[in-house]
Amino acid sequence: MNLVEFLQDISLKGVKLWCDGEKLRTGGAKEVLTPDVISQLKQYKTQILQLLQEQPDILQVYPLSYGQRGLR
Repeated sequence: MNLVEFLQDISLKGVKLWCDGEKLRTGGAKEVLTPDVISQLKQYKTQILQLLQEQPDILQVYPLSYGQRGLR
């Protein structure tokens, strides 16, 4: 899974990410923000901040409908 897919996956699970200057802020479901997820966010913080600044709507993803899932 690449970085964008990882970010979109946690976004679909209710995690919000945003830039606050040079800081990466998170919010949302605590059960999704496991120590493993938090460590990945810290590890890729620079790349995530750059992505959010260049493409602010990158995390605007919507779950597939039942019919769309069947087409995969």
